[in-house]
Amino acid sequence: MDQELNQWLLRGEHLDSRLFSQTAPVQYYQVANWDAQSPQATQAALDAYICRCYTQTDLLPLQEFSVLFYHKKPFVNYRTEAYEAARDSENGLLDVHRDALAAQFRLLKLPGPAQRWQRRRVLYNEQMPQLQATDTLRIEELVGK
Repeated sequence: MDQELNQWLLRGEHLDSRLFSQTAPVQYYQVANWDAQSPQATQAALDAYICRCYTQTDLLPLQEFSVLFYHKKPFVNYRTEAYEAARDSENGLLDVHRDALAAQFRLLKLPGPAQRWQRRRVLYNEQMPQLQATDTLRIEELVGK
C-alpha cells in the first residue's frame, strides 16, 4: 500500500511513541490475482514474501508483529486509514475495508532465550476464514538474516 508508511510503522519513525506501539507494529499490503492459485499455494507465497521483506534485525526488538494483506481495490485515503488503524485499533485492521481483508499474518514472541515465535495465519474468502494455521518457529525460519 505505502512502503514509506510501513517503514515508519516498523521502525517507529515520525510517530508519537505515546500513540503507536514500538513493540507490536502492523504492516499493510495489497494483493492481486488472489484466486489464481490454491489457498495453500497462496499461503506459501505470502510466507515467502514475508521472509524476503523482513529480517531478524527487524523482529528482534519486537514482541508482536502483524502483516495485513488486502485485496487490490481503490483505497481513497489508505495512508490516513492505515495510520489511524495502526494508532487506534488493537489489531490494526482497516475496519472500513474489512470486506477487502485477504489475509492476516501475526507473530507473537514466546518467552525464553531461543527466539521462538508463534505464527498465526488466516486467509479469507469473502470475509470468512478459508485457511487457518498456527505454528511455532525459530526466528531464522521466519525471516531472512
